[in-house]
Formats: sequence, C-alpha cells, structure tokens
Amino acid sequence: MIYTQEITALEDAISALTDSIAQSKTALDYQNQFIAMEQDRQAVEARENFLKIKQQFAAIEDFEKYAPGFKEKQRELRVAKRKLDLTDTVADFRYSETLLQNTLDQIAYEIADAVSSNIKVSGGNPFFEKGKHSCGGNCHGLESNG
Repeated sequence: MIYTQEITALEDAISALTDSIAQSKTALDYQNQFIAMEQDRQAVEARENFLKIKQQFAAIEDFEKYAPGFKEKQRELRVAKRKLDLTDTVADFRYSETLLQNTLDQIAYEIADAVSSNIKVSGGNPFFEKGKHSCGGNCHGLESNG
C-alpha cells in the first residue's frame, strides 16, 4: 500500500473519530456499567454459577433426550441465565452495551452511505431501521437470473 496524503488524512480522521467515540457519554456509561457489574458480588456469583451449569449442560447437550437429567439440566441452565440477566448491574450493563452498539451501527451506516447507498453494512441490531443493510437475497454475491 502506498501512503498518500489522503490516506494519512483518513487515518487522522479515524483516530479523531475513535477518540470522540471513546470519550462520548455513551461509551463512558458503558465502561462505568462494566466496572460496576464486575465489582458486584451478586453479579459475579450469578455469572460463575451460570457458566458452571452451562459447562455441565454442554457435556450432555449432544445426547439430548438420551442423557439422564437432560431436561432438568436444560431448565437449570435457563433459570441460571434468567437470574444472571435480572441482576441489576448486569441488566444496566446490557442496556448500556445496546446503546453503544446502536451508536456504532449508526456511525457505520452513515460512513457507508457517504461512500455509496449500495454498500451493505452488517449491523449488530436487526431492528436498526436506517441504511441499506438488507442483502435482498444476494448476501453471498449470487446473481439473480430472474
């Protein structure tokens, strides 16, 4: 790759954009919520319990109905996941994570649209309404003969 003034300017713009995103209220809230979740004893215990049960379930998952206690382990896993998800700091973190992801998706769509409205952007949120991100059945480069 040959570095030109345009590439250098683009790198500077990217650096400024990433710095701006990192210092945004949304990103700072995300970081604070992550720290709060990591310091919450209840959240840590719920996560460790969930991971332990998930590992136990993974050992029998392939055998499904033939594994003794499959349904019980499956239910136990769902209960542990729900307990983890309903822990206040985990729920707050996930909410801030979604807000940050929506911001990043918005930025990606706007950058792509500035280049061409035909660029497909794979966003993390299937409910994101802005931009052309639907492949119209051509996600893998297959041409329609129709």
